[in-house]
Amino acid sequence: MTLTLNSFLDAFIYALVGLSVIPLLYLNVRHARTLGLIDWPKARGVTDDHVPIVGPSLIVMALITLAVMMAFFNVSPWVLTASVIIAVMGYFDDRHPLPALDKLFFQAVCAGAVVYMDPQISSHLSSQYGNWGLFLGWFFIMAMVNAVNFIDGIDGLAGIVLLTSFAAVPFLVGASGGTYPYAILSCIMVGALVPFLYLNVIKRRGFLGNIGSYFFSFIAAVAHLSMPFEASDIVSRLCLSGLCFLIPFSDAATVITLRMASGRSPFRADKGHLHHRLVQTNLPLRYILAVFAMVQTIGAGTCFFLASSEAGKGWMVPTVIFSGLALITSTLILLLEKASRIRVQAYFQRLDLGEPIYYLKYRVSRVSKVAVTQREMLRLEAKFAAEIRVTDICVAQEADCLFVVLRTMAEPLKGISARLEAIINAEREYHFNLMERGDFAKRVTGSTPARKTA
Repeated sequence: MTLTLNSFLDAFIYALVGLSVIPLLYLNVRHARTLGLIDWPKARGVTDDHVPIVGPSLIVMALITLAVMMAFFNVSPWVLTASVIIAVMGYFDDRHPLPALDKLFFQAVCAGAVVYMDPQISSHLSSQYGNWGLFLGWFFIMAMVNAVNFIDGIDGLAGIVLLTSFAAVPFLVGASGGTYPYAILSCIMVGALVPFLYLNVIKRRGFLGNIGSYFFSFIAAVAHLSMPFEASDIVSRLCLSGLCFLIPFSDAATVITLRMASGRSPFRADKGHLHHRLVQTNLPLRYILAVFAMVQTIGAGTCFFLASSEAGKGWMVPTVIFSGLALITSTLILLLEKASRIRVQAYFQRLDLGEPIYYLKYRVSRVSKVAVTQREMLRLEAKFAAEIRVTDICVAQEADCLFVVLRTMAEPLKGISARLEAIINAEREYHFNLMERGDFAKRVTGSTPARKTA
């Protein structure tokens, strides 16, 4: 069966088939505690409560699809067998964390079985790139499995990566012009991941878990690796597929580089991953997911463009573009948390020098008694921020409060208040109640900061 852009209706129908996972998700959530499928709060985690692991319900759908494809299409049983082993390893890792080397061993065996024993992948890689192609193909699967697992710590991030990487497969098949049964699986997985993301991001009632992140990253990597791209060498070939995994690759490369640069083992866990940095910045989740969905879409779109053109068949263009986009993404990951940390450090340094930090707190309400919307608060926050120094902060705190923090007093507090009052007077639809005004100063003992209010 050929699934290309000309059969968009077929792709849509297969995606609708993926929605049949909804009853399985419901049963998974309901019986998660009985089955031991619970993600409990961890020292390096980002949640304070236990959350059901719903990856197994999605895996059931994927395994059924793989079994059907193995019966009716040219899909090797090695893929199904290796996927089951990966899922079992992930299940035990969710129940009780396994040592890193043990997990790497199982991953290496499963990736090797697919690359060296699956006729479709083995013949494609070995005929074009030789033994070096087989080795780097094995490394690609290993890298993507662990990279996606690295970022699976914040609601929706791994799901967005998997969704975009699976969604790219039918388009890339259309670009290559070949017959590719994994396009069917990819469409079904897109349909299954949509209700998962609703459960994960909107309802906050389900995680993929290690079982889900390992399994689906393994399947996605295998699907991309076995596509019949034309490339002059194995590096440019893997760079094409790597464009669909920009976020996990950039995060993994950044974390491993920083660990080794500081003399630590690359396998030693820390809080330097992307989701840790995002949590530390206190950015709203919807903005985070929107930005990284855009990055993933740009990467997948670039991959499609290169796969459709003659430039993508050479060694230089895919490698340079992938390296450049990965470097930009890695830099953004580092700057994201670094900028927030530097600003916080500046405030603490001022306190250490015995100098105060000034603040104003306003409660905002509508004259008409209608609740103030979040969009309105963001607009007011921006107007207030325009009247203070760039090193100072204005945030929409809670649902109806504006909190202004001033690191330095370039002018009397009364002058700043006057400029803010001008904004307040111009906004006739709102009431602004100055709840508190004063400064924070460090106590003489140096133990805790004292707060002075005016």
